[in-house]
Parts: sequence; structure tokens; C-alpha cells
Amino acid sequence: MIRKAFLFFLFGSMLAFGQSDNMIHVNAFPGADVGTKVANAQLSCNPNTLIPCYIVIDASLAAYRPGTLPTLCSQCVLQDWRTGGNAQTLKAQTIMSSLSPVVNVLAYGADNTGTVDSSAAVTSALKAACNAYSSYSPTTIPPVFFPPGHYLVENINIAAISGGLCQPYLYSLNDNAATLIYNGSGKYGDYILRFGRASFGGVYGLNFDGKNQTSGVLATYGLTITTGIIDNNFWIFRSRFSDFLSHAIYDSYGKALNTHFDYVRFDTVGGCGVYIKGTVGGSGGAPFS
Repeated sequence: MIRKAFLFFLFGSMLAFGQSDNMIHVNAFPGADVGTKVANAQLSCNPNTLIPCYIVIDASLAAYRPGTLPTLCSQCVLQDWRTGGNAQTLKAQTIMSSLSPVVNVLAYGADNTGTVDSSAAVTSALKAACNAYSSYSPTTIPPVFFPPGHYLVENINIAAISGGLCQPYLYSLNDNAATLIYNGSGKYGDYILRFGRASFGGVYGLNFDGKNQTSGVLATYGLTITTGIIDNNFWIFRSRFSDFLSHAIYDSYGKALNTHFDYVRFDTVGGCGVYIKGTVGGSGGAPFS
């Protein structure tokens, strides 16, 4: 029943947006090289820039002439599945691109120019994702998409939504395309993002910048876990944490199981990059730096 409801919502939402599929495989388009195929493929993206358009370079094109990748459209999300990619990163991309429809923070009033505080808008987008389904399952919560840019935020509390049970994926394009910048007063205990029972959720391709761009004061933490266990595949991929008074990632609850880190970087952190009370388990791709 849940699966049928999910498919009905998914299909109905896509029709409402005027787009029957938000994933485009470039091998179906003409071109003497991959770059040309990508250029032709993105012409098929929905003209509505609030709808992310996933452009997939399939593994079957690994031996194809690479060419030069074009400048991507503003809503384009490139998924390069050719050989040589990091397996866990590709898995995370696959998970997020298969969860649809997505919730775009710009559609809820967020500002990606770094001039207007977006805390309320991002919270509204998170509530929309969590309210989309009554079953808080990782396969039914739409991921929350941050188009490239800079977002001024403070104390975004996912844990306060639905009793902390809803944990969506938050993501942008590859390699830190979007930056969440602390916009608070420097009060001790402030953070950028707080998860509750961090089960199956995570972040991909987001920077966490703890320094207020106007006053220079620092947030205490970047990402915090406060009300539950990090378990069942919590992902942090291709993200950078910089300028925090204390720990960049802080789990005050005390347990972490099956937590995955891949290409996570820490710069100018007053405490630990990752601080977890109690038993720690998980897997990592690249070493922390």
C-alpha cells in the first residue's frame, strides 16, 4: 500500500510539473563524444529551472571519446557513472536521484545569493519534504535540493520536524556546489543544521561555513545529532566544514552505526572534525583533512 501510494504521488507530481522523467541518459542522444552527447541531452531538460534535471553518463560510455563537457544549465545535476568513480559516492548519487520528486529550496523562498537570510525558507522546504508522506521511510521522503550558491542560515532544526523521525537527504551538485553560511549572533550552542534520529538521511555536496560574513562571529557546531541514533546508512559526502568554535559534526546522543563519510574536509575547527559519544562505527572513503 505504501509503495502504491508513493508511486501515485510520484507520478502525479511529475505530471504536475510537466516532466515525465527527471533523469536523462546521455547515451540516447547523438554526438561523436561524451561532451557533445551531454550538450544535446541537456536541451531536453524541463525549462522550469526549479526542477532539477539529472543528466546521467552511463558506465557503458567509459570507453567512448570523452570530448569536452559543456557548461551545464542552472538546474542540471551531472551523474557520471563511468568506471573510476568512487563506489560509495555513486551509491549516494543513485539513492538521491532515485527519490523523486525533489523539493527545491528556491521554490520556498530561499536566497542563493548570500544576501537574505534563508533559515525560514529552508525550514519550510524541509517541512514540505517531511509532510509529503505519512511514512517516514528513506524511500518515500523527497530529497531537498540546494541549487548552487550561498545560503545565509542559522539553527536549521530538522529534529523539531515530525518529532525528529523525518530525516531527508539534503544535497547539491558535486563538489561543494552550495554553501550554508552561519548567519547568527555567535551565541554558544548555535549550529547550522541539526538532525534528530539520523537514520538514512544525510548531506551531499554542501559546504558548512561557520563564520558570520558580516560580524565574523562563529557558530559552535556545523551539523549536530541530538535526539537519536545515527544508524542505517547516514551519509555525508563531498562536503566541507570550516570555521567552527567547537566540533564540526557533533553527536551528543552517543551512538553511531553504519555512518558513511566520503571526501569530507575540515578547515579551522576549534574542536574535533567529528565528535561522537559512545560507540563509533562506519566506513570512510577518503581520509579526513
